[in-house]
Amino acid sequence: NLHGFIGYFDVLKNNQYTLKVTAPADMKNASALSLSGTEKSEDGTLRYDNYFASRYFEITDNPMMYGDLDIEEFQVGDIKIVLSVYSPNGVHTAAKIKETVFKMMKAQKQYLGDINSTPRYDIYLYLAPATEGAPGGFGALEHHTSTVVVLPEQMPDEALASSMIDVVSHEFFHIVEELRQT
Repeated sequence: NLHGFIGYFDVLKNNQYTLKVTAPADMKNASALSLSGTEKSEDGTLRYDNYFASRYFEITDNPMMYGDLDIEEFQVGDIKIVLSVYSPNGVHTAAKIKETVFKMMKAQKQYLGDINSTPRYDIYLYLAPATEGAPGGFGALEHHTSTVVVLPEQMPDEALASSMIDVVSHEFFHIVEELRQT
């Protein structure tokens, strides 16, 4: 979440922001924030991703995920869903979770009808290993165009599917019940 990297200054809350992320060239990434351009280092080992936000709220309301990700994309109506999964020990994959998330999102979209407040919705799932120093506070954080979920990696498939339905369905409904934008 970019709140941890980009400070808040009341006098700058309506300024435009440009963010440049440096990452290994082969590292995967996902963000609902618009990528305005990508460059590579001369030796090809690094990638520089450039993002643009029209104001502070936009840059902090669009988390991003970089790492050894497994990513699946699918359409639900006219909303592109991007499911990004980080499972450090390869216990779970985006492909394994995709059908559960697709069915849940399809049901929600059917319930919502013509409400289309976002053309893209990202789900970032960080599966924490059972090791010392790994995240232990599990849960989710909603955004207008995405949800960040942290769960234990050792969850059985059925428990993970159930948790994803409960957590993501709740967070996705925030596209209707707008979040505070200050």
